[in-house]
Amino acid sequence: IELKARVKTHLQNVSYLLEIKHKQNKLAQLSITDHLTKVHNTLYFDSQIKGYISSGKKCWIYYIKINNFNKVNQLYGYNKANKILRMFAKILTDTAPNKAIVARLYGASFGVILKDYDKKTIKELSTKILNIFLKGFFIFFLLWLKKILVISSRFFESLNLK
Repeated sequence: IELKARVKTHLQNVSYLLEIKHKQNKLAQLSITDHLTKVHNTLYFDSQIKGYISSGKKCWIYYIKINNFNKVNQLYGYNKANKILRMFAKILTDTAPNKAIVARLYGASFGVILKDYDKKTIKELSTKILNIFLKGFFIFFLLWLKKILVISSRFFESLNLK
């Protein structure tokens, strides 16, 4: 009976240790991940850059900022603006190579670290990212224009100008 109790206690302890280890791993992942976009955060990005500098390794760094993003917040609200940021991060992650580090630095600013690429590949990647975002911006603009036109037509309907 005593042996049975010891085995049971030991198994419980092992279970607790595994649970603690799992929670520590999750906490470590959360500490380097942006909660909104699920890409890396500034802390991780900065540590990677410092690592490259201290080791003397070369890398390419993109800094991407969405200018006047506060106007999107004002026009559509925070929920839509957050959705746009998540979509932006997903497009950036999907477009960047597997070895790239994509991070949301703050607000509507993102950074990408690329290593082990030549200038030609970087140029091609830049063009690819730019084209994807220009297409996305054009679609966003058309949706925005459609919303404005719908609001305008409702306004004119309410005036009864028939």
